This record gives sequence, structure tokens and C-alpha cells, in this order.
Amino acid sequence: MFGKGRIHQRVNLISSLFFSLAAIILLAGGGIALYAQQGNNAGSRAALAAGALSQKAEKLLRLELGLGDFLDFNEQCAEVVENDPLLAGAAVFTNRWELLYGTQETVKISVPRRAGENFLSNRILETSSARFAVQPIKMPDGATAGYAVAFIRSEAVLFKTVRSLVFLFMGGLVLLVLILGVQNRIFWHLVGAPLAEMVAAADSLDADRPEQLSRFSALMQRKNPPDINSIYEALHRLFIRLQEARGELLRQNENLETLVKIRTEQLEYAKILLEEDIDRRKNLEDELRSIAERDTLTGLLNRRSMEVRTDSLLSRAGNKGSYSAMLYIDLDHFKEVNDRMGHEAGDRLLMDVSRRLASAVRESDVVARIGGDEFVIVLGDLPDSGLAAIIAEKIRISINLPFVFENTEVSVSPSIGVSIFPDDGKDMRSLLKKADAAMYSAKSKGRNTCCCFSGK
Repeated sequence: MFGKGRIHQRVNLISSLFFSLAAIILLAGGGIALYAQQGNNAGSRAALAAGALSQKAEKLLRLELGLGDFLDFNEQCAEVVENDPLLAGAAVFTNRWELLYGTQETVKISVPRRAGENFLSNRILETSSARFAVQPIKMPDGATAGYAVAFIRSEAVLFKTVRSLVFLFMGGLVLLVLILGVQNRIFWHLVGAPLAEMVAAADSLDADRPEQLSRFSALMQRKNPPDINSIYEALHRLFIRLQEARGELLRQNENLETLVKIRTEQLEYAKILLEEDIDRRKNLEDELRSIAERDTLTGLLNRRSMEVRTDSLLSRAGNKGSYSAMLYIDLDHFKEVNDRMGHEAGDRLLMDVSRRLASAVRESDVVARIGGDEFVIVLGDLPDSGLAAIIAEKIRISINLPFVFENTEVSVSPSIGVSIFPDDGKDMRSLLKKADAAMYSAKSKGRNTCCCFSGK
């Protein structure tokens, strides 16, 4: 027994050293491959982000705007890379590589000013300070107006590679444990199995038949050496005492199992009832909150939620000394579309208009439906009051684009009234009243136009 134990220990030591060396080689080669893979993955994500930013810019260029005339395009740069830890940021450059827009993380990153399409022959580029993907921004006539750039976060690529290596190391460790387990299994068959066979045979004896004990002891003495027989004799004595307590223990165990089973079933049933009650309460709370805050058709804020959030926006604008604006939007001839195509088409038109309104402003702005075809947009934190008219015109152009329902084009136009905080009012109700008056002025001028409140 002692000699076999020493051999078993030495075999385990040699195996551990061998597999440790194999693990080091595997980690080194795997690290190189994983780093290259993560780099390619980051390059693909950067190319997609640059392409998305380029498409956003080209969409605005088709509205006859200049590349430098975009409003809040820094937020568009941040949007294409947000929630992606492998990307450091995005930016827009002119065709002379002059920075126009960009996230805070990228304004300090320099890009070599090289003209011509040869610079873009490889869309994943690298300088001494950054690695990035480039996508040209095309004018409607095909000319290059500028470049959209997405920057790769090198430290994030390295972090993901290290994390993958950790997982690879853990897998190798599990494999090593499994191999050592196989070795222990073989050792068990060589040494431990005979002892286990003896214990199993002893456990199968019937305490009510003492003659089996005598035959078992004689059999073990014939098959095993004296040092093993001493173990058998000790087990023989223990067996007699254990058999006496087995019957009572089994009876107590059966009673305990029955009681535990009953209590477990009761607890599981109570848990199910409690979880169902919690789910019902949560669903009811979510439904009530949605009904209280949102318009059921479009998903926009309703009038009550609009009033609460507008008060908050006006308060922040007042504290910062900036401007805010309220846009009152009414769809021209919506009733005619509703009567001609049915209420279902009218509802679809309202939902599409809602999506265009929400996409035309920032997430921090308020967009609400307060009536059948009436909408209100509240723009917060404007550095210049004149920006409200520019955004209103942008919304007018967006809604004028045709809507397609079942291969049928439907066109509507908006009449938009604009009131400015704090020039036209310092609270929500006065701004809403004056924006409404400005909207009716827009309708009186022939509809499909924007009017600012004049106070006359």
C-alpha cells in the first residue's frame, strides 16, 4: 500500500508539470490569436459605426443643408458608438480633414490631413495616436463632402483579450483536474477497489443470520494477507453493533422524510402563490404607469406628463439662463385622410408622424400628443432663441415627406406655432397658449408653414 501510494504521487507530479507547460504554450498562442480576433472585431464595429454616421450626414445633405449646418450633430456622433465598449468615439471631418463634429473623447485625436481617395483604400487606418475606420460622406451629386470617422478603443480590445485568456486558462485548469481525476480512478481500481468490495460484501450481510458473518470472515482470511484481515475483524465487530441500530434509524428516517416532504410541498405551493401575486402586482403597476404617462396609440407622452416634464425643463433653462421653446403642431387636412382611407390608416399615419417627430429632436426634449392630430414639442437648453425656428422648419420638411400605406402614398403637412421662453412666457400654460395662437396664425397664412408668436 505504501509503495503504490508513492508511485501515485510521483505520477501526479509529472502530469501536473507536463500539463502546466502545455497550458503556458496554449495561453501564449491563444493570446496572440485572440488579440488579432478582437482587433478585427473592433475594426468591423468601427466600420459599421462610421457607415451609420455617414448615412445620417448624407440624409441631412439631401435636405439641401451644408455639412457645417447640422444641428446637434455631436449627439449623432455619440449615438453611433454608445453602448459599444470597443469604440472610443466618432467624428465628422470636411474633405480637407478639418474637424466639424465629434464626441469629447475624439476631439484631441489627430488625423493626418491627406487628400484623395487613395487615403481610403484601406478603410481601417492607424496613426501613432489612434486606430480608426473612415467612411466618405457623399453629396447627392456623388462628390465627397467629408469623412465620417469611428475611433477604436485600444485598451478595450486588450481588456477583452485578457478576459478571454482568463476563460481559456480556467478551461485548461478544468481539463487538468479531469485528467488527474482519471489517474486517480486508475489508482482506485488498483488499490481501493478490493477494500470497497470488502465493505460492500460486509454491508450486504444480514444481521439476523450470524452464520453469514462466520463464512465472510473465513473467506476474507483465505483471500487476503494478515494485515488486511485485521481490518476485516474490526469491521466485523462494528458490523454487529451497527446492524442493531439500523432498524431504529430507518424507521426514524422514514418519518423524517415524510414530514420534510409535506413541509416542502407546502412551502413550494406558498412560493408559487407569492410569485404569482408579485407578478400580478408588478404588471398592474407597469400598466397603470404606462396609462398615466403615455398616449395609448403613439406611445408619446400624454398631456399630463408633458406638463410635468415641461415645468422641469423650464426650471433648468431659467437656472442656466438659456432659452427654451414650445412648438404646437397641427396636421393639415388630417380629417380628409381619415375619412377617405379609414380610421385604421389614420391611426397608422399618427404613429408614423410621432416617430418622425421623436427622431427630429433630442432625447432630452419633450414630445407629446395632446389631441387627435395635435402634438407639442418642448425644446430645452437652447443657446439661441433663433434655433427654434430652424428646428420647426426641419420638422415641417420631415412631415412633408410622403407616407406609404399598402403601396399608397399619403401626404400631410403641418402648421406649426412657436413660443419662446422666457420672451413669450415663463410658465408652461402661457407658452402653450401663445404657441397655439401662433399655430392658428400659420393656418390662416395657408397652412404648411411655421409662425412664431409675435404678440400682435
